[in-house]
Amino acid sequence: MRVGAIVERLRSQCPALRQVIPALTGAVPSQYPAAYVFPLAERADANVMLGAHDQRVRVDVAVEIMVRHAAEAASGGPAAEELEDVRDEVRAALAGFTPEPGARPLDHVEGRVMSFDSGLVTWRDTWTTEIYRRV
Repeated sequence: MRVGAIVERLRSQCPALRQVIPALTGAVPSQYPAAYVFPLAERADANVMLGAHDQRVRVDVAVEIMVRHAAEAASGGPAAEELEDVRDEVRAALAGFTPEPGARPLDHVEGRVMSFDSGLVTWRDTWTTEIYRRV
């Protein structure tokens, strides 16, 4: 699955995000808060047809949100609140969004801190959808 529709959705629906970047482009954020969007994993069911190929595929997509923080904010504070505000916008934009024709709407799977150093906190939310691949 291509992540372009998710990138565009976040750009149009999340004004708190200063940049939304397809992660596999190699671009680095120059403004924060920012987000990377990238395909994370795929899991396919067995083929169900003879003479053709038809599989249900669960696709996980990651949205990594990056927020600047000050060292004294390590126990919470402005960075923690900003992160929650951005995550609220992302959830509102993506929950139930259909990223491509024939896909199921996105569901939130999990979220976790990926890093907290060098003045930057990175949080990853994982979203999932299902698509059918027929060849």
